[in-house]
Amino acid sequence: MDTVETMAFKRLKKYVHIKFGDREAELVHYRLGQGERRALIMAGVHGREHGGVQAAYELLERLAAMPLRGRIDILPVCNPMAYAAESRFTPGSERNMSLAFTAGPPRDLTEALSQAVLALAEGAEMVINLHSAGPARYLPHVMFYRPQDAEWAASLGLSYAIMPCGLDDMPDHITTRLRPEQRTVTLELGGGIVAYPEDVAVGVEAVLALLGRSGFLGRGDYEREPTPPELIYMYDARIFVRAPSEGVFYTQTRLGADLGPGEPFGFWVPLGGLQPQPVLCPEPVEGLYPESVEGLAEGLAPEAGKLGRSQKLAADLAIRCQTAGPSLRSGWQFGNPAGASGDLLKLVYLRTRNRVPQGETLAMFLPHQSNR
Repeated sequence: MDTVETMAFKRLKKYVHIKFGDREAELVHYRLGQGERRALIMAGVHGREHGGVQAAYELLERLAAMPLRGRIDILPVCNPMAYAAESRFTPGSERNMSLAFTAGPPRDLTEALSQAVLALAEGAEMVINLHSAGPARYLPHVMFYRPQDAEWAASLGLSYAIMPCGLDDMPDHITTRLRPEQRTVTLELGGGIVAYPEDVAVGVEAVLALLGRSGFLGRGDYEREPTPPELIYMYDARIFVRAPSEGVFYTQTRLGADLGPGEPFGFWVPLGGLQPQPVLCPEPVEGLYPESVEGLAEGLAPEAGKLGRSQKLAADLAIRCQTAGPSLRSGWQFGNPAGASGDLLKLVYLRTRNRVPQGETLAMFLPHQSNR
């Protein structure tokens, strides 16, 4: 996109002024096309996830040059305060905007912003939410939140599709405020603090193809090879490896690698002692259903108090595994792991910022599944 905004883009720009108490913010969104059919593309819910924001701006440039069949709103930065601070949370309140789509009157500026986003989503057939990994890098993938959306999410053709947890665990997620006929997905597009152009490009092309297949664009070949069935996870199958103390992580493996349990993929240097230790691929964890996670989670992860039950399970298990030795293994599976096959795990998330506080994620793995 040109550094100097053109008059055409200025005409597309709309402003929504938000005020709560003595705090104010301004949402900037772009309105393309016209007609009864509507779609919303949003990004910047978390202020340090630049991969999603870059994809939104690139989609703006591409779509502005296309004939559209309907109206598409693009909201590149949903949380301007978090974006300015390059923070996952809203400065001051430390609210996670992803979980601030509450019912009733807003209680703070984050909830007021969320309600403004919901107003833009009103009447949209689809809401496409662009994210990325913060101080790490994901394999680009898609998250969906209702079983009936699995096939639609897989049609994006990304490396895998996953339903992270039930909406009962996320009562204030945007999905809970949409009508049943409205579809929504979250694309996780590589890195956040460092945005990788190749990951952004994957997301941009996937969204354009989805809009084309849905009839929002003119004629074209929008077919994509969908995500294979064995890479569609109907439960949260992620296995986390977390930092047992404050230190530095150095990776020695590429993202997307298939590793066996006990295979090293990097090494860890704790600040206390500076003695390097190998970081090993964990073993698949089956049948883990901790009964109580309160208190334990808050003792490890600084953000644990802001997380849902599924994430607290992960933090709890990280605490339990602190004594597992130099492998730094911790993992969990939320749901029925009956579809898993073999011992290999795929590395789908890898820390890119070397310095790591205690409890933060170094890596995530997914088990291989048999064809269903």
